[in-house]
Amino acid sequence: MSTSKEEKLVLWFEELTKDDIPIVGGKNANLGEMTQAGIPVPPGFAVTAQAYRKFISFRNIKLLPNMLLSSYKRKLGLNFLKHFGSGMRMIMQLRYLKMSGFGKFSD
Repeated sequence: MSTSKEEKLVLWFEELTKDDIPIVGGKNANLGEMTQAGIPVPPGFAVTAQAYRKFISFRNIKLLPNMLLSSYKRKLGLNFLKHFGSGMRMIMQLRYLKMSGFGKFSD
């Protein structure tokens, strides 16, 4: 049984096209397009929106993004939210790599 892209938690750049922007965002979709065009891109993967939703649900922090939006948006602007999203993606990517045994991580 095949899992659709929308259901996957991680997609490799080779799997991505510009049509995947809603699933992985513009930067990752563009890296997929570049990979498929033969442009040298380091191998990598994207954490999907589904993974983010599962992470938020699993950690029971569904209210956190809304709290951040309401309390900090006016104070810090969209730049803060951009960095918050990048930080969340990095945490999720590192956890995925650690859980999948990709490389050795030390404490």
